[in-house]
Amino acid sequence: MQARTSSPALSIGEGLALLAGCFVLLPLVGWPMQARLPPLVGIALAEAAVVLLPTLVALRLAGVPLGGGLGLRPQCANVHLLSIVGALLAGAGGGWLVAGGLEPLQERLFPSPPALREQLRWLIAPSGIARPLAPTLLALALAPAACEEALFRGALLRSLLPAGRTRAVLATALAFGLFHFSPYKLPATIALGALLGALAVRAGSLWAPLVAHATNNALVVLLVRAGRESPPSPRSPTGTLLLAGAAAAMALGLALARPAAARQR
Repeated sequence: MQARTSSPALSIGEGLALLAGCFVLLPLVGWPMQARLPPLVGIALAEAAVVLLPTLVALRLAGVPLGGGLGLRPQCANVHLLSIVGALLAGAGGGWLVAGGLEPLQERLFPSPPALREQLRWLIAPSGIARPLAPTLLALALAPAACEEALFRGALLRSLLPAGRTRAVLATALAFGLFHFSPYKLPATIALGALLGALAVRAGSLWAPLVAHATNNALVVLLVRAGRESPPSPRSPTGTLLLAGAAAAMALGLALARPAAARQR
């Protein structure tokens, strides 16, 4: 099969078909896999089977090179160290803004069931089980970030760019939020998806949103394991100061996220 050279990305129709296929596979394959396997193993394998593998297959069938179709470049030529630093700052700052600002507001208007919060806490730090940190970070931070970014900010975002950058970012953010199948997570995941999409467009690379996504997930894991999953109230002095610092970190991270070629001009 001959690879494309003029437009190394899926078409809009191909990108939407890939997204629809992943939505279908999630309840048919992903959820049963998570139910039958140990929690961390089930989550990691479900991400790979439902999100990453269909994305790679779609690119292969369409004759799109992986580097171009996912927003990666040979030998990482378009990745600059400052962009990675920016992704770390944006992921941590944006994650804290969501956790400490958006989620408390959502809880006041549309509180999530206590059982759902307890399920997340048990998944990250099960009581009575001494689980090492590394496999938890691998399954809950790195694997979802790599797989979901390949689909949403990789193949899907790049397929939608002909419709305009802003539309592509917002559309992928909405799809990212809906893909989590939880009305209680929807505002947070849409907001995070918009940030990750903006990073991908500014950096011109999948590496920036992947690092930011993994940073956000890792921050959640570390806070829950430390028993600090509830941030200070945004109306408290500490909460306000932390939100201001997070906003500054996110803004600086977005400013630093630029392709290496743009820095050489």
